[in-house]
Amino acid sequence: MIRIFTSPQQQKGEHAENLASEKLKEIGHELFTRNDATPFGEIDIVTRKNGYLYFWEVKSYTRNTEDKDFERISQRKLRKILQSVNHLLATASYSHVSHENIRVCALYVRFLSKYDANRYTCTILEDINI
Repeated sequence: MIRIFTSPQQQKGEHAENLASEKLKEIGHELFTRNDATPFGEIDIVTRKNGYLYFWEVKSYTRNTEDKDFERISQRKLRKILQSVNHLLATASYSHVSHENIRVCALYVRFLSKYDANRYTCTILEDINI
């Protein structure tokens, strides 16, 4: 199913996910799937690299703040991510994956200007604590 993003926030999120996918490809990840929906929520990006399957949460923001990136994902959101990952691992599409070979990660896209979506930085947090 093709998703259509209508609000500016949804469009910014989609743009951030596109940038995140490209960044992950640049550092050697193979795209497995995007926007994998479960009853608990959605996993933004799933990639493969070096025998691991990576489940990515993509966050984007514009503000100039000094808070730590990992604080942008709430404990409630972390629980939903873990539930989504476990749900996906129980499906046929993921039946070949060992639980020892998964990593849950976050990629933050910080837009340097709210007026220029092509100026951004990426921060990757592997193995977020869930």
